[in-house]
Amino acid sequence: MSKYQTMIITLGAAMLLGGCNMTSKLTSMLPDINLGNADKTPAPQQVRQAPDEAAFYQCRDEIVAMDRSAGLNGSLAQYLASANAIGGCLQTVASTHSFITQQQMMQLQALAVLNFLKGGDIAKSRGELANFKRDFSGRDLYFSDQTSFIDTFELLLNDAGHGAEQVNLNVNKTLLAEFQRKQYWATH
Repeated sequence: MSKYQTMIITLGAAMLLGGCNMTSKLTSMLPDINLGNADKTPAPQQVRQAPDEAAFYQCRDEIVAMDRSAGLNGSLAQYLASANAIGGCLQTVASTHSFITQQQMMQLQALAVLNFLKGGDIAKSRGELANFKRDFSGRDLYFSDQTSFIDTFELLLNDAGHGAEQVNLNVNKTLLAEFQRKQYWATH
């Protein structure tokens, strides 16, 4: 593992341990997830889902369960498995996704970016971030502290900006301070 990858993972871990737990914040943004209801019996007022729709929501629920398990077990392999599964889940609805909102698609794509990073695959995380920016041009997700998903991951993955440029990034202040501290000591 390169020195840069180690630094990225260390900064990511510091941010996550520093009170900005992005996994729980991203997964908590996913709507209507009830992992405790194993039989998935629809309520009488619910409309029956199309096969693609049911497959998508089942896939999404499995990914969220893998993500939670990875967090509980500290398993890099489970983070990577959930990130890889997201592509297949989104492929389920690629041609006809009238039932899935753009927000849901953005959240799953963002979870892939995060889980590839947490799993240690920086290159795939960068690729997923580029896909996110291409697929959802001009749109962003915001963490509970109103910081930008895109700015945060640009900083973590692409060493976005230096000095004055970093001040303009909408990222968590603790993360930015840690990143600037790392940059300072890397050059002095």
